[in-house]
Amino acid sequence: MPSKFTWRRTKDNEIRPSSLREPGSLYENVDELSRRQRQLETPIYAPGGVFYQVPPPPGPHVAGLQANEMREDNQGSADAAMSDTAAHEFEEIPDTSDGIARTQIKRVQQSQRWNSIIPEMLAPYVSLLRETNSLRDMSPARERKLCNGCTDHTISEVLCVYFDRIEKIKLCGCKELALQLLSKGLFPCAPFRPSLAVDLNMLEFARGLFQNLAPNTTAWAETLEEFLDNRGFKLKTKDTLRIRFGNALQWYATLQDTKNLKLAEVLNGIRQSAYEGRYLDKHSGALKAMQGIDPADDEGSRGGVGCSSSSPGSDDGHSDPGSGHGHNDPGSGDDYERPSEYLRQRCLLCFGGKSWHQPDELFDGIVCIDANFTQKRRKSQSNAPPVPHEHPETLFVPPEEVSAMQAEVETVRPAKAKQTADDPYEPGMKVPSATLDECHESFTAADSNRIKASTQFFADTGLMALLCRHDRVLWLVNMTSPGEKQYYALCLLQKLFQHIPRKMRIGALYDIGCQLHRSCVKYGFLEEVLDRITFGISVFHAYGHQWPCQVIYHPRKCLGFGLSDGEGCERFWSAIKSLIP
Repeated sequence: MPSKFTWRRTKDNEIRPSSLREPGSLYENVDELSRRQRQLETPIYAPGGVFYQVPPPPGPHVAGLQANEMREDNQGSADAAMSDTAAHEFEEIPDTSDGIARTQIKRVQQSQRWNSIIPEMLAPYVSLLRETNSLRDMSPARERKLCNGCTDHTISEVLCVYFDRIEKIKLCGCKELALQLLSKGLFPCAPFRPSLAVDLNMLEFARGLFQNLAPNTTAWAETLEEFLDNRGFKLKTKDTLRIRFGNALQWYATLQDTKNLKLAEVLNGIRQSAYEGRYLDKHSGALKAMQGIDPADDEGSRGGVGCSSSSPGSDDGHSDPGSGHGHNDPGSGDDYERPSEYLRQRCLLCFGGKSWHQPDELFDGIVCIDANFTQKRRKSQSNAPPVPHEHPETLFVPPEEVSAMQAEVETVRPAKAKQTADDPYEPGMKVPSATLDECHESFTAADSNRIKASTQFFADTGLMALLCRHDRVLWLVNMTSPGEKQYYALCLLQKLFQHIPRKMRIGALYDIGCQLHRSCVKYGFLEEVLDRITFGISVFHAYGHQWPCQVIYHPRKCLGFGLSDGEGCERFWSAIKSLIP
């Protein structure tokens, strides 16, 4: 059988790619398919010289044969025939602005479909957990009969992927396919007309695995396909499990997080009512739904948990108990009698109980701030913006609040600071201006012009975190600037004071706490709460500051910080380093 490739050696053992495209060569007249095959030209370095592996010119019969084979492969695929998601996988959209727009519209529409069906899946999912003892005994779900034999609906075939096998089941269209699959312990790859479903136990395992290493659905899908292929179960369409498994994993995590959020809202509402001496009768419906009552038995409870427009505890003026943002109005923390429910969930030792305020102490809570430039996110290869998808209990501060703080800082503070050599002390500061200038020049974190991560290749250049003294994460901010800007730290502190009472005072440890304090005093940042903040420097960086600065800001010399070192963020970065790709 003749080889598909022709071996040709260059003259004088030199690599001359242009010589392969001279007039009259193989590539004088080629179509789009042959231009793609140019990528097969790879220099081969051998003892006898440098060679090229040159593909033959593809004629119309070759291109047609490849197209026919691909068409037959797609037509013979039983696992990609009924899914709108699978159809998009094989649809080749040109890389133009119109193509990107169409692709973006499809992604947004599918995300909206998922968001509409997740609340409907909540009650069946809780009922399934109750029946199967938290997925430990799946026999009740596997034996469940979903249809009574109706014949006037479409029958759909769905491939079900388990750890050790692939099964094909038939479902009637009398009910939503996604809800039927969930009741059998499976999660669909698409919100409507799914062609593939994944075992919930497999998704649980994958989610736990990706919490301990960088998520890699490609490696997982390839390994799973090879594992099942060795046992006689083979998907006819190649490289489709990766996309559909990724969709199932992402939205199953959303279902779990939504369930946890609603359960926390019910429990927090009961706690709040007990704290205020009331009984919460208005949440009896939500409690029934969370207890796993079958929606068929109680029609009003179906989807009631997910469709509730008000959350328990929303009438008491506090922030949303389970929300990562708090979603409280700016400044509403001044009306708190104690730290918000959100902060109490983050750390009970710092913000729980009734003894959060100690008048004899200099401050009531200690937090630390730090940035990390290794947790970056690459820009998308396409020009289409990503589809918005937010965790129900996200710890990230909304980008709108960060942008508002950035605009405030850039409006008040000039681009270039004025020289302060003639002023020995600035108003409100206990450290000479010359010393603060030396500290500013000594640390790269204070130099906002130093590029630590390129914005050309990364959409998010790093993270900045706010942690309590027990190393519990309170909030995170996505950094999008090349350097470490002060408005990120200011935004985190502003967010904290929106969730604590007016009487509560905070000690803040930061690598360049002296510079942050200087900016707040000089330009009026955080003016309303500045008298309740005591700034300090994280202990590992404090010894690098000038001695007059250490006398004021060193945590071992500043009263109130005790043995708090302010390096909780560093321990947090070390704990999540496995998530770096």
